[in-house]
Amino acid sequence: MPDTVVATAASITELPGRAVRMQTESSETPSSPYVKSGLEKKRINVSKACVIGLFIMAASVQSNWAVDGIMSGTCLLIGISLAVIGCLGRVWCSLFIDGFKTKQLVTCGPYSVCRNPLYFFSAVGAIGVAFGSATLAAPVLIAVCFAAYYPSIIKAEERRLVEIHGDSFREYCSKVPAFFPKFSQAVTPETYQIQTRLVMHSMTEATWFIWLTMLVHLLYQLHQRTDYLPTMFHSF
Repeated sequence: MPDTVVATAASITELPGRAVRMQTESSETPSSPYVKSGLEKKRINVSKACVIGLFIMAASVQSNWAVDGIMSGTCLLIGISLAVIGCLGRVWCSLFIDGFKTKQLVTCGPYSVCRNPLYFFSAVGAIGVAFGSATLAAPVLIAVCFAAYYPSIIKAEERRLVEIHGDSFREYCSKVPAFFPKFSQAVTPETYQIQTRLVMHSMTEATWFIWLTMLVHLLYQLHQRTDYLPTMFHSF
């Protein structure tokens, strides 16, 4: 089975009201190799450190809300909801970007509502995981970490995209918000080419938001019901 599903014989180059720019021409793609900045190279390690920190916090901080109380149930509901949104959002992004990230400028689908939808949905999913701790401190901490670090990542990536795509990317930036989606301007093509193997891999990765939310909530349950985990301090 081929790894690429081609919905049309030719790549989509224009949609009503908006162009979908396929940046494969050498006129706007430099001959230099794809090189990530130092911030971009550290992004995955920083993300892993945040996950580890969240688990340490979940394993050592006891929530002041009772297991059977309305607040713990509300936190779990919010957490799972955000985790599912983050999961589905990342899958949506993968359908449009996987296999094309360094070859062309994708401006349709989730990339028509914001320039960094993968980061947006990752933030939503990560905050959902933090809500699994049945505290407000954990999601606030995750949100602060994203706000402190990812704007620099986005700026570094966009500087490189300007070098690669030139005026096309500058025009795209003038029309599409950087982080918070504007769904009213969504553009969805009738047909699109996807990289099936990469998309399937991304779908598997995205489900971890849901599993991690449940795992963090299990740590909360262990804190509340047993003495197996140490309690360093309490939190709402």
